[in-house]
Amino acid sequence: MTDAAPDLVTHLEAHLGLMTAGWKDDAAPRSGLQVVKFGDAPFTGVSTLVTLGLSHHHLGHAGAGAAHQEFLMHLPNARSNNGPPLLDLARDHLRAGRGLRQGETIEFGKGFLGSPGLVGLWAHSPVYLPDEFATYKLGEKTVRLVWLIPITAAEAALSAAQGWRTLRTAFLEENPDLTDLDRPSVQAALTAPEGHHHGV
Repeated sequence: MTDAAPDLVTHLEAHLGLMTAGWKDDAAPRSGLQVVKFGDAPFTGVSTLVTLGLSHHHLGHAGAGAAHQEFLMHLPNARSNNGPPLLDLARDHLRAGRGLRQGETIEFGKGFLGSPGLVGLWAHSPVYLPDEFATYKLGEKTVRLVWLIPITAAEAALSAAQGWRTLRTAFLEENPDLTDLDRPSVQAALTAPEGHHHGV
């Protein structure tokens, strides 16, 4: 099903089970990018989509050196056929030669993923899986798996105004289901005063 490095696939399957579907980058076949899906992982009723092939490339990002990354999303099974949008995002970052920073927001506009309340994705290390899942040593390079969390306009504003750590704290304290595409904003984002942006 995949032409990606088998060691990385083995790492993913060790934590997520066997792949159940996949998409290749038909829009740019030479990119070597793919997205694969793992059903009912990490929870029953939730699927995980992961890019493959992005980590073959050095991706720089502001304030840090080159990185090797793959992107992942946790989505409800019924709404998990979103491989193409994730492919588009990976292709855009590959072309730009730029990875994602912890706490970075990628805005798409209202109605993202067909949910009226969502406006974009927020990058963070995976928390619904064991710590050892988040990084994988592949030869001399370390591959970092970046979880892309769908967020609301209020949450994006909180992260921009008060820093991404403030949003992370709200997620930890309020513990919303971050796989629920129709969830409301965390309360901290609805009640927070406007503030100055804090660096990451």
